[in-house]
Amino acid sequence: MTQIGQLNLSAHPMKKSFWRWAGWFLFLFVLDFTLPFVFLNKIQTVLGSFLFWLVWIVVAIISMFVIFLQWQDTETRKDAH
Repeated sequence: MTQIGQLNLSAHPMKKSFWRWAGWFLFLFVLDFTLPFVFLNKIQTVLGSFLFWLVWIVVAIISMFVIFLQWQDTETRKDAH
């Protein structure tokens, strides 16, 4: 049951996976800042950071692609069952 201005997440079919994906992207966000600026700061060239960010971008894009593949409208999901 959805009311105007409120979203009932308990009825949402992706509730369980939402927190898993939110945690995954929070991990990626923290890793985006800590690894290059904390662990790779002793490298004299910036190539380590650019290589990390290249890999990070590929992982983030693949993660978003997987989420988009799992996304379905509520009406579509009800019709399939």
